[in-house]
Amino acid sequence: DPRANMTVELPKWGMAKMDISVSAGRLSKMPTIDLLHPDKLYVDIYELNYWHKDEALRRAIVRTYAISCDAPGLKPAHNNKTELRIGMRIGSHSLSVSAFHENMDDGFRYMKTPIALPYRKYDTSSVGANPTTRPDPSALPYEETARLKLVTRARNGSTIRKDGVEWQYDSPRMKPISTRLSVCGAWLKTTRENSEPEWYQGANTTVMGVVVDNVYAGLYDWRQTSVRERATTSFTIESYYDRIGFIFSATAECVWHGKTTTPLRNARPMAYMGIDGQERPYGEAEAKDPILGALTLSNTANSISTEERAYATFNFKATKKFGTYFSISFFADRLLAAARDYEKDGFTVRRSFSPYFGAQAYVRF
Repeated sequence: DPRANMTVELPKWGMAKMDISVSAGRLSKMPTIDLLHPDKLYVDIYELNYWHKDEALRRAIVRTYAISCDAPGLKPAHNNKTELRIGMRIGSHSLSVSAFHENMDDGFRYMKTPIALPYRKYDTSSVGANPTTRPDPSALPYEETARLKLVTRARNGSTIRKDGVEWQYDSPRMKPISTRLSVCGAWLKTTRENSEPEWYQGANTTVMGVVVDNVYAGLYDWRQTSVRERATTSFTIESYYDRIGFIFSATAECVWHGKTTTPLRNARPMAYMGIDGQERPYGEAEAKDPILGALTLSNTANSISTEERAYATFNFKATKKFGTYFSISFFADRLLAAARDYEKDGFTVRRSFSPYFGAQAYVRF
């Protein structure tokens, strides 16, 4: 994985120092054993299932398929990242701002592939109401048919892009009260895309006595894009009293903006497949068919946007040192909160936050 870093220190101007850093590189992520060689998929299909009140006359025949879900063609995923950082120091004040961009075009993703599983469907209607022996499969009529099953395997079919800006400011410690201020924040935008359509079967929909999901599967154009964006800032005031070994900090965590956009999936498939294993286009005639029409889902192709309104939570922490080797801390997270009520869809939304208390002990050897 190649990486390159370059830092340029600009000439000093009075008490101000500034440096600019540029870095670029690639990080490879190897597929895990669970992605390459997951457990097999076991499918049980009842060819004969005859029930009688007399247990000795019952009979069932099950055909079991052990299907390999290995992904031998899976390749490592590569994340390419570029970053620009500007750092400035004026006396004891320090400020840094970093902007970065990441792109992964071959991320791991689970994809489904339809396969037809042949089996015999025995007809037990010829068995009388009071048989004396269990049904003999060799004497029963049967139909050669198949069941369509979706097999899930890992593939390189996902795109992930990340863009962000991070900033950090540290003030000098004010001697009279031994306190300093730290401000850090970030803006992050994550975009996820799928590059290929997906095969999908519903949840055992039965139409005219036919279980649609056992004999048909739809190919849907679900190459959707989801976007998540968030901007946050944390303000921390820390006081350190060396004489008594006491540290107190108060942090305000502020969320300024948050938004998630998730598209709904297309309702109508672009193609379909039956138990014969042949892929066919899905048009108006198929949509009006009593059985194939069940492949048209009930949702629409619009997007859903969820916004996160601004709010702030306040955390407190106190630490007492006992000598060089032992210290104990008490903290309270989300002890206070500031979140305005807002109106949405005719309702008033009021947000609440539950505080969290705890203690920590440190022993150094």
